[in-house]
Formats: sequence, structure tokens, C-alpha cells
Amino acid sequence: MNKIAKILGISVATLGLAGGTFTNQVSAKAHVINPKKAVKNSQYGLTTPFTFTKSLQGKWYSNNNLTPDPLVINKTTFINPHTGKQIKAVIAGKVNGTNKYLWQMSNKWQSKHAKVFKNVARDSFKVMDNIKWTIISPVNEKTTANGYAFTEKDEKINDQTTIKVVFEANPTNGKVYNQYFTSKDAADKYSAVHFKDVTYTDINWK
Repeated sequence: MNKIAKILGISVATLGLAGGTFTNQVSAKAHVINPKKAVKNSQYGLTTPFTFTKSLQGKWYSNNNLTPDPLVINKTTFINPHTGKQIKAVIAGKVNGTNKYLWQMSNKWQSKHAKVFKNVARDSFKVMDNIKWTIISPVNEKTTANGYAFTEKDEKINDQTTIKVVFEANPTNGKVYNQYFTSKDAADKYSAVHFKDVTYTDINWK
């Protein structure tokens, strides 16, 4: 885990690896999966899709060196900007024939079935610092600490200019460490701006 990740207390890498393990390997090209295949087996409790809010849906750009790929959020999938991989978003259910969620299953069971949920993420909402965040985290972990938090806000640059910004934050405290814009030009122009209605990490997050 790199220095920034250690300071933030989270992993800034890919969702979608078996066992909830994160890596900072980066793919230059998005690896697109068939969402239907990612949740084809109801026995794993992965059949209920999570729908991202319309304000988050779209293609978002950042010039942060930890996110070389755009953040692409569709209705029920997103492309992880840290890795370029497409991930299916679901509301986690219980494993068929049990009264347990994936994270309650044994390590042996999770290892055996890891391929089923490696490109699936558990999604939920959380209010932090009076802001509603969308939380994306490993589907087989009870904690959301190893995930991402996103929210979209309209931010005023000056009296004539208002822009849309997607903030990425630590999912445990809502402190922002990255922000995305609707174009690469906007990202280059406004990425260093600290907006007053969110709380930033106390490090050089860029």
C-alpha cells in the first residue's frame, strides 16, 4: 500500500478481486464484463442491482495520478478509475440455503467461490458530514472501510460559473481526497480548488 493510502487509512485500488483483496495494479484499457454474468447465480445473494443516482451517472475526469482512467458510472455498473475495470453494483443479499451474507461465510467457502463475485461490488448509502454518500465496497466484507465514497454537488466557481463535481472520499469519515469533473479541461482547470462545503484530508491529496 502506498504512502497516501496509508495516511488515508484505506486502499485506493480495485474493487473486484476475490476475498475483498485490493491491489493498485492499473489497466490502461477498461475491462468490460457482461453485468448479467456477474450476478447470474441467485444462490450467492447477488441478484438485486443497485441503481446509482442520476446525478452520479456519467463520465467524470480527474487529473489525480491515482486515477488515470475516467470514472464512468452507469445505471447499475461503474468503471473503477483506479483500474479501468467495470464492476457490477448490487445490494448484498443472503447466500441461498443459509441465513448468512457473503462476509459471514467461511474463508474456505469464499476462496472456492471467489470468481463469482470478483467483479461485483456492494453498494449502499451513508450520511457523513451532513452529506449523503454512495458507498462502494467489497461484497464479501461486512465493513465498508475498504471501499470508496462518492457524491455529486453543484459548485459555484464565481458569480457566473457553476460546475458539477463528483467527490471521492474516505468511506469511514467523508474526508475528500479526489474530485472529478465533466471534462478533462475542467479537471485540469479546477482540480486544485478546495470547495467550502466538503471536508478535505489534511494531506496533499493531489
